[in-house]
Amino acid sequence: MGSYIDEEKFALYPQWHIDADIVSAYFKRKKFPDWKGIKSLENKNVGWIREYDFQQYIDVKMNIHEINTREGALGRLYKDRIDVFIDDLIDLQNVLKKEKYLKKFGFNIDDFRFEQLFLLKLYLGFAKNKRGKYLSYLWDKNFQVLLKNGTIKSLFDKYNEQVFPFENVK
Repeated sequence: MGSYIDEEKFALYPQWHIDADIVSAYFKRKKFPDWKGIKSLENKNVGWIREYDFQQYIDVKMNIHEINTREGALGRLYKDRIDVFIDDLIDLQNVLKKEKYLKKFGFNIDDFRFEQLFLLKLYLGFAKNKRGKYLSYLWDKNFQVLLKNGTIKSLFDKYNEQVFPFENVK
């Protein structure tokens, strides 16, 4: 239901996205006392979940480590095998809420920090046929109405979403 624009060849994507992933860097505070955004990743050991391919959004040279699980990434981060772990903020926060992983690695949350890197918009994908084209048209037409009348904002507020990815819409 949610994919990045043009991620799937079989899908037709509408104009309006439905949500966005907050792609963030997670790292030990002492490693980056003067964090300077994406520039800070240059020539660093940077990990993310296998096949996430974040390098297409980051324009600095990094030593990339693809990791199978978030738990494995946290272990590597704790043991200084990677300098930074890049992931969707919510997905990583959900893993950090599981105390057993924190205890397993001896994590002290105060030693680490998050920094937002960018938003990746998520879209509904419709079938590439006449019906899909019509549904995509309806989505765009009606989503814009719901966005402008405040319905979408109220839903994001109601469900405590951390980011409202439509801030520039009037």
